[in-house]
Amino acid sequence: MRPAAGARDGNDIIDNIAGPGLGGAGPICYNPYLMTSGPDLPAGGQDLRRTWPWLPAAAVLGFLALLAGFYLRRISAAPPLIYDEVYYFALAKYLLAGYGYADACFPGVPAHLHYPPLTSLCTAAAIKLFGENFFLLRALHLLAGFAALLPAYLLVKRTDGRGKALAVVLLTAASAGVLPALAVIRSDLPFLLFSYTFLLFAEKLRSGEDRSPAGYAAAGLFLALCCLSRQVGVVMLLVLPAALLAGAGGAARKKLLLFSAVGLLAYTAYFFVSGAGSNYLRVVSAAEESWQFSPAAYPFILLKNAYAMLFYGFPPSLSGLRFESRNYFALALSLLTLGGFLLRLRRGPKAPELYFAVYGLLLLLTPSTEAVAVRTLVALAPVSFLFLLTSLEAAPFLRERTAPLTGALLAGLLAVQALAPESRPVREAARLAAGTGELVAWAAANTKPGAVFLSNNPHALHLYAGRQSARSSHYFPVPALRRPDTALAWLDDNNVDYIVPDNFWERSAKEISPALAACPACFEKRFAGGVFTAYAINKPALRARLGAR
Repeated sequence: MRPAAGARDGNDIIDNIAGPGLGGAGPICYNPYLMTSGPDLPAGGQDLRRTWPWLPAAAVLGFLALLAGFYLRRISAAPPLIYDEVYYFALAKYLLAGYGYADACFPGVPAHLHYPPLTSLCTAAAIKLFGENFFLLRALHLLAGFAALLPAYLLVKRTDGRGKALAVVLLTAASAGVLPALAVIRSDLPFLLFSYTFLLFAEKLRSGEDRSPAGYAAAGLFLALCCLSRQVGVVMLLVLPAALLAGAGGAARKKLLLFSAVGLLAYTAYFFVSGAGSNYLRVVSAAEESWQFSPAAYPFILLKNAYAMLFYGFPPSLSGLRFESRNYFALALSLLTLGGFLLRLRRGPKAPELYFAVYGLLLLLTPSTEAVAVRTLVALAPVSFLFLLTSLEAAPFLRERTAPLTGALLAGLLAVQALAPESRPVREAARLAAGTGELVAWAAANTKPGAVFLSNNPHALHLYAGRQSARSSHYFPVPALRRPDTALAWLDDNNVDYIVPDNFWERSAKEISPALAACPACFEKRFAGGVFTAYAINKPALRARLGAR
């Protein structure tokens, strides 16, 4: 049976279009995601879906296989060296070595950590099973990203049909910010999987389709997995109540209050007992540039966050290629995405809209512009593409061009995949990894095993050179950032032997330069590479300077 004009029952994304322009005598039934053939096809005309019923599935699988080829060729088999990836890997190694979930690279081995443990626990299990096969470890994280496409597909299919759901997951899979650049040992892709599975169950609870104890239990399980994989998982504690309140009756709301109270209590206990709470408060109150956080500065932080989200955020489709100046194409996509979000919000908020609103608001209000980064926005990619397509469908001059525009966007994203190995972020990451390798090799060969380093990559130095580290949320504690004598005293109190500023992040020079300038005799340059410089602390000169104050 032929659907009514304008119907969106969400059947196949790949079908024939029949109409006067293509030789058909009947009217066109247009839907950008439901391309149907009329009963009045000319003689010999055939419905591709009936002739080759496997064609849509084969096309989608072929597209995903092509993307998998793009991604797999970027996965490195080299040991992790860069910041968060080496952090997660180091924590997994410390677990296997019997330290527990602790930072063994710091003197005293503190037991509290900033990152939730799930990613490191899973990485430790994978190392135990497969050994230190870094290509495989990264490929497993990539697999989690591909697995996340299934709950994202099912979530969109519930309200928008199969066609739009397929378009959303294909755009997500092709997005340069989602899978290829993040096929590393980090929490991003596991969180993508857990968060969209949770949203699927939350939407079933909201709509009343499944409010059984098993439904609540499944939602609770994936809520816990979200919180244990990333700190931002706390947004789910707000999404589920909002989703249920949007469609729940009185009895369901009582269950909701109990569920939310227990979940919030458990998360709050973890947040503060683990030390993550004090770490977070220290970070958000730190000087990100040249100012201390204050209420007077907060409006400017909001403006900077909004600017970053508009020009680099929604959807993160071209994030694999960063431009030196403002990305106006990303701005256009962001405005279309926000327009689609507002349109859907007016029709009645569902789990995707609530998630987008709560997550986006949390990023906007975070007192750190660094929070609004490509990594942070990855979790919003599927719903961002859903809202982008909604906006395209709503615009009269774009409605009949939605399908070709979606195809053009997919083609553009594939072109980005082909160019990404030459993009600036990839080149920077390779330079940073090479520089870290040079530093580690120098430290292993030229410093004593008990030496204590102050650097922004302590785990690489400990894992591969066996050196201990001293570090706060910045190079120095916040009170010492603009007080050279306080910083010098901190170096002496923490028995630091080497300090390693880098030429990669501007913040590093800002934090260390005052101390270097205050006492040039206290620092002896021992290593200078393309990225890092290492200074040995001249302890007699340092103590003479401190004694002369």
